[in-house]
Amino acid sequence: MLRATLHEIAARPMAYVAELLQFVVLVGAAGLVARRPVTKRLAARRERITAELTEAERNEHESVAFSDEARAVVTRAEAEARGIVEAAHAEAEREREAGTARAQAEAEHALQVAREAVEREKARVAAETSGRLVTLTTEITRRYLDEFLTEDERRAMTEKVVLESLEEMGRR
Repeated sequence: MLRATLHEIAARPMAYVAELLQFVVLVGAAGLVARRPVTKRLAARRERITAELTEAERNEHESVAFSDEARAVVTRAEAEARGIVEAAHAEAEREREAGTARAQAEAEHALQVAREAVEREKARVAAETSGRLVTLTTEITRRYLDEFLTEDERRAMTEKVVLESLEEMGRR
């Protein structure tokens, strides 16, 4: 086959050169036409990925800041609780002479109120942090799935998760 092709080229070299030039011009024109949309798509994708990464970093910073704030709130609540406990002990000491039973009851009550306040604050902070974390995780997962899975793959995965959830609910 190679020999036949070489023989054909040798027989009509100008026709071969003309065909080669036509091919080069056609490939060049196709490259110019296709380059602009592909370049625009790649630039748009790059911008979208950059924006998503920036958003994820911002969300991470917010999460860290929120976590730091939560620790500060817990620390303040514990300090407040210690202050309340100390005040309750001082009150109990003053009233011990008048009635140790009454002072002991008040101290226990103050301690319980402080613990409940700390627990409520911890629960509120944990719930808020959990909600933000779930939202962030859900958003990142959705973006990841949208980026890498086809519509059919996403539909199949959703059906699988729904069925597993229904089975899990049925076991409870």
